[in-house]
Amino acid sequence: MIETTFECHPQPKMRKGDKCWCLSGYRWKDCHMNREKLPKITLEDTHKAEATAQQNTQCLHPDAPHNCSGNAIRSHSVQKNASLKAIAKKSHVLSMGTMSWGEMEKRDDVKSIIKIKKLGINKASTFPGFCNYHDTELFKPVETKGWKHSKRNAFLLSLRAISLEYFKKKSVMSFIEWCLKNSDKGYSFEDQAFKQITFRSGYISFKYGYDDLCKCLNRYHQIYHSNDFSNYNYLCVEFDKKCPVVSCGAFAPEYDFLGESLQSITDLNIEEISINIYSLEESSLCIMGYLDGPKKVGKKFTESLLTLPHQRIPDIILQLALSSFENTYFNEDWYNNLDKIEQEKLEIFLDNNAHPDIETHSTYLIDCGWHVFDGKISNIYKNIA
Repeated sequence: MIETTFECHPQPKMRKGDKCWCLSGYRWKDCHMNREKLPKITLEDTHKAEATAQQNTQCLHPDAPHNCSGNAIRSHSVQKNASLKAIAKKSHVLSMGTMSWGEMEKRDDVKSIIKIKKLGINKASTFPGFCNYHDTELFKPVETKGWKHSKRNAFLLSLRAISLEYFKKKSVMSFIEWCLKNSDKGYSFEDQAFKQITFRSGYISFKYGYDDLCKCLNRYHQIYHSNDFSNYNYLCVEFDKKCPVVSCGAFAPEYDFLGESLQSITDLNIEEISINIYSLEESSLCIMGYLDGPKKVGKKFTESLLTLPHQRIPDIILQLALSSFENTYFNEDWYNNLDKIEQEKLEIFLDNNAHPDIETHSTYLIDCGWHVFDGKISNIYKNIA
């Protein structure tokens, strides 16, 4: 178990039986002694480790492992038969991708690591979150019966979004743990120290967020078991046209839509909000869900949205999704019909999304005047029982 402290004090020499300076918990002789003589890890090793970290066999259903039909399968976090099909062209959608090191080395003018990629709807938005039985049964009310406004249905979408973010953070932590154990093999002591301090800093940052997300997921599980949704809240904005963008994710917003501070990611017990943009045949929905918290982050965030001119809300919700969630997909024809300036603005949003380590600016959700969706608000629902 990796110790959760920033304070590692690199030492080139130690007594063989002492705990290693890297805080791995191993003795120095079994850890960093003679590490510079070990073979360096390869890029292929790193890619394999990253892929392994993204594998999960544990079903995240609140009742798991009771009644599980097997290991977790690759479940859709955005509804395939509703949302993804609604925006697909020849069963494909567009999404955010990042350039590989090889692709960047071939270009002299790399201004962004972002590239637009095409994905089949069978793969888009999938993650190993639930076993086949629980994935089918848990989300049946929102997958097979069409959308009906209710707290329970909104809650199910929020639970899936929180489960997705939990899986993603857990995967990142697993990969950083691998880097701590392996990335400095074959390097000088000075480079070993630099790598350990760098990766440890990243690990601790993610550990704080992971711990908060674990608490949040546990609260969702408790609500599911109690069937008492009094501490769960949602806002649903319905549009009169099919939205060209769909999304599912959860985050801890630091600022609202007016640029007002809500919380800091360095706070203890940060409060999460889930976002689902759900496209139907002739209309679409944006559902924001959150649990009651002492800082009232969810309440303030959603209320700030409703203070904006209603004709601007559809575009601002797209700005939110593209800036905040990599699990966002859009229609190919819609993207190709954007002019150059609009496409550049979209890529700025995606670039912000691709660098979660960069400090969030207070203005990133403020209306930038981008107009790419001509849907109008047809209804607003709040906490329908």
